[in-house]
Amino acid sequence: MKWFSNSNARNVIIAASVAAITALVMTTGPALAGNSAPNATPSPVIISGHRSLAVINGPTTIARLALPAGSWTIFAKADVSTVSGPVELHCKLKAGNSSDHTDTELENGGTAATTENFLLNVVHKFARASAALLSCDSAGVVVNVSSIRMTAIKAGKLTIETLMLV
Repeated sequence: MKWFSNSNARNVIIAASVAAITALVMTTGPALAGNSAPNATPSPVIISGHRSLAVINGPTTIARLALPAGSWTIFAKADVSTVSGPVELHCKLKAGNSSDHTDTELENGGTAATTENFLLNVVHKFARASAALLSCDSAGVVVNVSSIRMTAIKAGKLTIETLMLV
């Protein structure tokens, strides 16, 4: 018997990654806030929300995280499963005109559900209060989206660069 299944290993990696990024932000709060005043230690702003379950059978917005104006990095994660049949589930995290997406394939599990998970990340600078939206399209197949979590971390300065090959 394996101690970790592929799905459990991914959950551990995703949770550890989000925890590491949150810890980094917490320890570098003043630098991220852009505050160079001596003895000033403003706390970073972290907004998080969760939802236990959304049952979808087509295009659906499954979560909305309201955010004030500012520069944000936003993470969304969820577990997805189906017993209805195979489906390629298309999910998108959108903040303003910035987005990230995933195409998760769920196989037909017969009488047992097949489960996968996903993690999305997007950065965006909101000129005024707005929201980040997590949506999924299951093309008419019933899909359970569970353990939904969205977390946003505010930064003082946002720089977006194109990644280069090394």
